[in-house]
Amino acid sequence: MIYALVDLIRSDFREHHMKLIWALIILFIPYIGTFLYLSVSRRTKNNFRKFTPDFSSHSTQNTK
Repeated sequence: MIYALVDLIRSDFREHHMKLIWALIILFIPYIGTFLYLSVSRRTKNNFRKFTPDFSSHSTQNTK
């Protein structure tokens, strides 16, 4: 629930009232609201963060 609220605060939605609606859903229906927010809210956000790791920049160390 805390992760969902922090993500909600940091996110930018297409429609301004969606942030308030999601906050109310998460706070008044904690378990279902959190699950719904994490699974459905990606469609209503302007740009959501994607996990795209870049492992090519890490150097490999030789073990002796």
